[in-house]
Order: sequence, then C-alpha cells, then structure tokens
Amino acid sequence: MKAHHNYQFLRAEIAPIYEEAGLPEALLFAMIATESGGKVHAHSRAGATGLLQFMRYTGRRYGLTVEDGFDMRLDPVASTRANVAYLNDQFAVFNDSLEKVLAAYNGGENRMRAVSHRNAGKSLWDSEVYYSLPRETREYVPRILAAAWLFLHSTDYNLEFPEIDTTTTELVLRADIALGELTICLGQENNPNGWFHTLRNLNPRYEPGDRIEAGTALEVPAGIVAAYEE
Repeated sequence: MKAHHNYQFLRAEIAPIYEEAGLPEALLFAMIATESGGKVHAHSRAGATGLLQFMRYTGRRYGLTVEDGFDMRLDPVASTRANVAYLNDQFAVFNDSLEKVLAAYNGGENRMRAVSHRNAGKSLWDSEVYYSLPRETREYVPRILAAAWLFLHSTDYNLEFPEIDTTTTELVLRADIALGELTICLGQENNPNGWFHTLRNLNPRYEPGDRIEAGTALEVPAGIVAAYEE
C-alpha cells in the first residue's frame, strides 16, 4: 500500500514511458513495489540503487552515470527509461519470456542465459530451470507477477487502493530548510504517513539533511502548500 502511495506521485512522469514502449503499467508498478517500495533513494546491501535498483555497472550501460555529482540511478525518469531499455534487450534474448526476463533482472542476465541455454525450449517453471536459480530469484519472479495481478485486480481481493490527489506544484522556500526538517514541520497534513518519501521522490537531488537555500523552488504536493504557509 505504501508503494502504491509513493508510485502515485511519480506516475504522471514514468507511466507514459512504459506506455510508449508497449509495456503494461502493472509491470512497472510491480517492479517498483518489489524493488524499492516506490522509494527513489532505496539502496540495497549489494549496491543496487534507485527506484528500479540498478547496479552501478548495469546502470552505466544504460546511461545512468554520475552527472554533476548526482547519481542518475536516483532519477526516476532516467531509471525508468533504462529499465525499459534493459527489459527490451532481454526480451530479445529470451524470446519474449517475461518470467525469464524478470529472472535475469534479479539474478543476472549471464546466469539466466546459461541456464536457458542448457535447457533450451523449457519454461522458467520447469524444475530443471527453476531450481538452477538462486532462492531469491525463485521468489522474486512470482512476487512480481503477484504484485502486477493485484494492481490489475485489486477489488477481487478486497484490496482498496485509496484515491490520492497527486497534483503537484512549485513551492518557493521562504527560509533555509532541509527536507527532513520540512517533513517534521508538515507533520501528517493530509497524509497519515507523513510526506518524507514523497518530498524525496519529487526532489531526488537533495539528501534529507542538505540545507536548501531560501528562494529555491521545490516540487511538492499541492495539498501541503497551505500548511507550509501556516
């Protein structure tokens, strides 16, 4: 549910990228929910970073370099474009098998390619293929498919995704402040979970403790402007 809330504020920017590529939005949501919980600044112990958890080397292959000190893996639009490019490359390798492409995304394309080559013509669910993969990957693929299914059929499972006003606007800061401090000041205004992740997702170039100078324009949910003014 938290991933869905986080995703809603990014949806207008990144969902069209999937649409243009002919990929289903449900897959985008499922990957985001599973990889990062919809947090642009997510980091894994293995070094994967960003909304769609690119490793540094793979990210560089798909244009996610460091620009002016900013790791582009943290840019939700750039990382979504890289994700689409990666998936399409793997679809070409694995004959449009979504399950194998997802396994490659999680467990490594070289490993999946070797397993697939040894078991030509077999699906991912064939025991010789499936149990050649790490446990994490064996769990990852069905988790993605389940999240996508719930996104498409939430009412069948009494799952109610709340409607959220995702309108954003530009807020010009009146005084120096950090995103962490701003989050505390805003409290739970119109959001019982607070605004920390939303503010970070909308302004990925700032770390929570960075002092942001007065006069700087931030992208924020329109619903918190009145609270900020107050």
